[in-house]
Amino acid sequence: MEKGIIGVAVLLSLLPAGELKTDGRGEIALGYISTQGEGGGERAFGGRFSLHLEMEGEQGVGGGITFSRLDPLGGESSHGEFYGERGEGFTLVEEVYLQYNGPLQLLVGRFSLETPHADSDPIRLLPNRFEGVLLQYRGETTWTGGHITKMAGWESGGRIEEFKPLWKVVGGEGGGGAMDLLGIRYRNSSLWLYRIGERAAILYGEGSLEVGRVILSFQLDIAEEVGERRIGEIGSRVVGFALEYPFSDGTLYGAFNREFGDTGPIFSFGGGPFFTSMEDRSFEGIGTRGAQASKMGVEFCLGELHLSLEYGSFRGEGVESSEADLSLVGRLWKDLSLEALYGRVDDRVGEGDLHILRVGLKYTF
Repeated sequence: MEKGIIGVAVLLSLLPAGELKTDGRGEIALGYISTQGEGGGERAFGGRFSLHLEMEGEQGVGGGITFSRLDPLGGESSHGEFYGERGEGFTLVEEVYLQYNGPLQLLVGRFSLETPHADSDPIRLLPNRFEGVLLQYRGETTWTGGHITKMAGWESGGRIEEFKPLWKVVGGEGGGGAMDLLGIRYRNSSLWLYRIGERAAILYGEGSLEVGRVILSFQLDIAEEVGERRIGEIGSRVVGFALEYPFSDGTLYGAFNREFGDTGPIFSFGGGPFFTSMEDRSFEGIGTRGAQASKMGVEFCLGELHLSLEYGSFRGEGVESSEADLSLVGRLWKDLSLEALYGRVDDRVGEGDLHILRVGLKYTF
């Protein structure tokens, strides 16, 4: 795929300049993160500068490229979720793609992705990015198909600036780890099918409906091992429910997930679809059969800022923990946005208490 990315960049350079509409935008991000537990902790303060160029030619053919630079700022700064194994600054071509915008949209190269089990999840300095091919039709019903081969970003592990084959991200025996996906979205419901090489197949469905002022959502996630079973046995059956009750200047909400299969919930390539996941604890992170999680919270709208307080409980075989999060997210001024969170985890059978503090500022221009 590296040769393919070079080919994409070359083709971008060959698009006739006279026929191109070119647009650019930039982003400066500052972030601080600290995770402290009974066994110690780590913290980091860093910055990211990104420049994105978008080109569109005749007949809807064009492309884009994003250059990014991440650097530690001030004193001792070390945190895997900011810099990965490298522990220092780096430069990368975060996105480079050719695209066609017509009745069908085609993307080839490196790009962001938003699906239930593969998501860019931009809550750290370097969002997740993916390499492959994506085809989408947008109408009353939206159809999405794709073939994804590599991943980089804060949830990819190891050297997060490197685009790694998906089988290295997942683990297990080598090879056979590309992911094919097909998604259908109609109004408030969606259905997704994933095939992850010789490892797993996933069927995910989600929908919501309004009953008076209450919004009721549900989800179903079924995963099985396939092919040569290169990451062992997989047999999860997850159901989930969520409730939202809006009131003046805010929303009350709650969610529940339960696993009914023979193994723990299936992994995701960034993000994760389950209703009960929080800042540190996630439903799939329970990792055992019979996993169960619940969450409740309240959100207040303060102009363009959103203040949230939520509490979650996570249980499984050998797992019993809870988490409370307080967050403030939104736009501070024009193109300046804030994301701040304090979280406390109580792990009753593991490593004890964990305290999390994360603050991020982004300015776009």
